[in-house]
Amino acid sequence: MGRNQRGKCIFRVSLQVGAREKFLLLCIRRVLVPHLLCSQTVKRPTIQDDDKPLPPIILFGNITSANCGINMTMNATSMNFEVYYSKAMHYTLMVTAASFMQVLLLVRQIEYSNSRTSAIKVSLLTIGQQAIMDSYLCLMHLTTGIVVEALFNAFATAAFFKFMIFSIFEMRYLLIIWKARRPHGFQEGWNSMRRELSMLYSRFYGCLLAGIVLIYQMQRYTGALVLLIYSFWVPQIIHSIHHDHRKPLLLRYIIGISCTRLLIPLYAFACPYNFLHSEPNYSLAFALVAWVGFQVAVLVVQHYKGPRFFIPRIFRPEKYDYYRRIPMESPSESQDCAICMMSVGGSHDTSPRVVTPCDHVFHQDCLKRWMEIKLECPVCRRTVPDIDDD
Repeated sequence: MGRNQRGKCIFRVSLQVGAREKFLLLCIRRVLVPHLLCSQTVKRPTIQDDDKPLPPIILFGNITSANCGINMTMNATSMNFEVYYSKAMHYTLMVTAASFMQVLLLVRQIEYSNSRTSAIKVSLLTIGQQAIMDSYLCLMHLTTGIVVEALFNAFATAAFFKFMIFSIFEMRYLLIIWKARRPHGFQEGWNSMRRELSMLYSRFYGCLLAGIVLIYQMQRYTGALVLLIYSFWVPQIIHSIHHDHRKPLLLRYIIGISCTRLLIPLYAFACPYNFLHSEPNYSLAFALVAWVGFQVAVLVVQHYKGPRFFIPRIFRPEKYDYYRRIPMESPSESQDCAICMMSVGGSHDTSPRVVTPCDHVFHQDCLKRWMEIKLECPVCRRTVPDIDDD
């Protein structure tokens, strides 16, 4: 305390240390005793004692000034950097393992969608949103590694896996889907192909920049922002309903990607001992798991029951019947399948036959194999709908 002078504030500071007794005992035992006592008869601390971490120190107090009318409170907690680095290393190990699993699942899904008819069933927005998420995670881990030099190697490894996922596998998958939807643009020469590629990449990076602006504007609404980001299965659900596509994605891919992508937000919102020292938000974590689980449940039911299972039949658009009857002049009359060049519908032919909207007849297996490559009639090149697997 000093004298009250004109134009100056006199402050009174009162501090209190939590966990004071344990902290003082450990300091005397581990710091003062080895350096202040020189006698050889004194037992020095053992390695086991040195390995015990100090308890967290809580410092809180008040700073008041009566003459200026100022009253401030402070609350500080100590940090054990060894424990902090250990938690961060465990986190990066978890992210790296999850990224490796995502790579394996993506490879299987790309192999499953290697044909045009399979790739056209996948929603471009679903894969694009996941690619944008991985690009953000790559930037986040790389920035953290640059800021905290001691964690650079671990976080750079996690950032490398995220970069590999979105730049190699997911961008390749986006290109496959884009090519399946716009086949003529990739068959009209190099200039047309360049235009298609530039259109795809410009839209992707435009959405990437727009997402950064959206995150900045919605940073106060963390819950709504997280739920919006993790709605990446919604476009696939709507796409399957609109186009009546069944089994666009592997079940292992749906479940595996959902579980691995939930690890990071659950670590941040549901783990009370995370290295970020953020307060857990169990309600948001529960809502996030419930929302993603609901999307997965809808996709699984669509996989088995059909994409329009919850829409009443009277509101569904009428589907083309490939097994409709066509009149023939005589029972023994048969037509030739333009794919295998064998007779269809004859007295000796027992294989099921299908009829396209342009009234061309084929074997069911032949047309299905043909439609895995092109969704057009082999005879007149007219676009035909996909054959329902029901």
